[in-house]
Amino acid sequence: MNVLINNEEVALDIDERPAFGDVVEQAEKFASEQGKIITEITLNGDLVTPDEEAAKKFDPCDGSTVIEMLMDTPQSIIIKALGEADKDLPAIADNLRQVASYLQTGSRQAAFSLFSESIEQWKQVINLFRIVESALQIDAKSIVIGGRSLDCVQGELLELLMETRNSMQEDDAVTLSDLLEYELAPNIEQQRDVIRELIELVEKGE
Repeated sequence: MNVLINNEEVALDIDERPAFGDVVEQAEKFASEQGKIITEITLNGDLVTPDEEAAKKFDPCDGSTVIEMLMDTPQSIIIKALGEADKDLPAIADNLRQVASYLQTGSRQAAFSLFSESIEQWKQVINLFRIVESALQIDAKSIVIGGRSLDCVQGELLELLMETRNSMQEDDAVTLSDLLEYELAPNIEQQRDVIRELIELVEKGE
């Protein structure tokens, strides 16, 4: 069995016939000592998690077995995640505009289906914001973006989402279409400024 972390072979403190979870645990300890986190694990070229069946059945005595892992700093992981979110936001905004178009043409089923999909994508971005704010111990009132505090920016978006939900519940297609196209979609695009500010904060803390 060969264990590589960031393409370098490492000798871990493990038994002769360790369980796969033991290998991962020691690798995580190795990474932690360097202030890093294991971000990816492959077993003989296949992505795995410690609790997968393939991982449980691996043979540590097989000389051809190769476990490869990637590790990175928490800061780099956060920056990469924020970068991916930054790429996603324009697509979410475009989808919301498409929802408005569907509503205007009477394609309600397509509209609500795409709206639900877009909201799920947005929830992932929101959760990422919360994780970053918690990790950096950010006071949302102290960060200013475009002359407004981060707390205010997020509050405005929440208010728009509430208005959107109310319009859906009231079956007000006209108001909903306007909210999506002229207010919610542009507001979500503006969240890219939030992402850039968070990335700058993370980079300063590295």
